[in-house]
Amino acid sequence: MKNIGKYIAFYGNPLPGEADLGWNVEVRLRSRVASHSCEWFSFAWLRQADASLLSLDSSMSIYPSSLDTTFNYFDTYKDGLGDFRPYDNLFVGRPTGDVGIRRRWQIGLAEFIYIRGGSITDQGQPTYSTFGWGARLEGLLKLLVFMHWLDADGSVAKFVLNHLDLQFDYSRAYGGIYGGKPFEDLNIVVR
Repeated sequence: MKNIGKYIAFYGNPLPGEADLGWNVEVRLRSRVASHSCEWFSFAWLRQADASLLSLDSSMSIYPSSLDTTFNYFDTYKDGLGDFRPYDNLFVGRPTGDVGIRRRWQIGLAEFIYIRGGSITDQGQPTYSTFGWGARLEGLLKLLVFMHWLDADGSVAKFVLNHLDLQFDYSRAYGGIYGGKPFEDLNIVVR
C-alpha cells in the first residue's frame, strides 16, 4: 500500500503463527417432555491455550540527513511447540512464555437459564474475567409443559417448540481494558 508518497510493503508468513489446543468436559441430564428432548441440567468446563509460534523482533533506523525513520521487523519460528507446555497450560492453567490461557464454564438449568463465566490470562497482557447469564424461551415452555401449566399440543406452544426460540444473553467483563463493559444479545432462532 502507498502511504503519503512512501512505499510500504507488508509480507505475510507462509505458515501459521499460532497454535490452539484445549479440552472440555460436559455433563448432562436429559429426559423427554411431551415429544421433545429436555436437558434438565448441564455443566460444561473448558480450558484452552493459545501459543504464539513466532518470535518477533524490531529495530529502528533514523537517517539524520532527512530525519526519516524506518522500522524493521524480523520474525523467526520457534522450535517445536514454542512456549507451549501441555501440563502447565492445559491442566494447571498457568501461562508460560507467550501462551495465553482461556477458562470457561457454564451451568444450564432446564434449557431455560444459563449461568456462565470465564477468564483470560495472557503473559504481558491484561487479565480479565467475565460473568453472565442467559435465558431461552424454548426452555421456559418445556418447563411449563413439564409442570402441566401449558399444553404442548396448543397452537402457540407447538409452534414455538418446533420452529422458534427467543434467546437473551448478558455478561460483564471485570478487570483489564474491558472492565465494567457489558455485553447484551437478543436472538430470534427460526428452525
